[in-house]
Amino acid sequence: MRSPALAVAAGATLALLAACSNRGVYEGTQAWRAQDCDVQSSRTERDDCREQARLTYPEYEKERDEALAER
Repeated sequence: MRSPALAVAAGATLALLAACSNRGVYEGTQAWRAQDCDVQSSRTERDDCREQARLTYPEYEKERDEALAER
């Protein structure tokens, strides 16, 4: 039989790894998202796109959480 403490430790480790992975993917694709803004047709759309692409991960996470809370 497995120890409950081991199960809790494994779950906590997986949660931390998932959080780090999400941040890594977000930060790793920031430059690509900014570059992708160049295809927008209007200057306003390009500027808005670039502003979104410059969000730090904590800023992105906050906006995401607020949007999900509005649902």
